Amino acid sequence: SENLYLTSPDPDTRRRAVDRFASVLRLAHEYGVDASIGRFRGSAKIAGDRETAFAWFRAALEELLPLAESLGVRIVLEPQTRYVGDMLNTIAETIAFIREFGSKALTYEADFHHQALEERSLVASLVEGQRSGLMSYVQISDSNRFAPGWGNFNWVDLLATLQAVGYDGW
Repeated sequence: SENLYLTSPDPDTRRRAVDRFASVLRLAHEYGVDASIGRFRGSAKIAGDRETAFAWFRAALEELLPLAESLGVRIVLEPQTRYVGDMLNTIAETIAFIREFGSKALTYEADFHHQALEERSLVASLVEGQRSGLMSYVQISDSNRFAPGWGNFNWVDLLATLQAVGYDGW
């Protein structure tokens, strides 16, 4: 690992991280796919505090979004559990953050595993996410990160919820 994070305390590392993700956006354009940011965003812990981390992350996105928009590629943020990072852990936090930018090129992907660890209700967070108009994808795995049916999620409820809210990102 090169320890490239968008919230690195080292300005040169942040610059290299932004440049690397710009190359990811160009590659995503070439293949007609979106580009995801999960752990790559970094953390408040490595930045020193939440305010600084979010300022650096915003600055990176403000630089990257015009490129993404010009290429027709979406930057897809992944909310992740506090066991992975300390920024953008919940759907509501991620939606609020995305709305600060006002760009159609910035969305998020739901992830059952992370949501189950952070949200009060997995079903309610899926409804909230779809209603926001910002949920582009859903990562599906069971509670133990294995295939559906190998853990303890209620798949009938989860899939019925996605269908009921009109999710069609399959």
